[in-house]
Amino acid sequence: MTALLPRRTAPFTLRIANHAVVLAAILFGRFLVRAFSARFLPVSDAYLALGPENRIVDNLPAGTRILRTGNDSVVASMNGDQTGKALYDAGAWIVLPALANGCLALRGR
Repeated sequence: MTALLPRRTAPFTLRIANHAVVLAAILFGRFLVRAFSARFLPVSDAYLALGPENRIVDNLPAGTRILRTGNDSVVASMNGDQTGKALYDAGAWIVLPALANGCLALRGR
């Protein structure tokens, strides 16, 4: 008969670190999906653009409604389905849909 050897497990801190990396990857992936969907899909009526506020506001196309501005952010809306693309073209680094419950809303409108 073979003797049962004790099962080796990773230290607790290493397992926690692995779980934290997986969680961060999931959240980063969700963030990237939202950013790419703002560029290519009409997801929302309004979009949050992160980047230099003055450059974004100065380069927006005619007919764009600026709903809110802040430090390095602009919330804008315009007619048509090219709002996300227009914000990227205006100089935004990242564009996210500005949903009713926030950019990372877990429930719909």
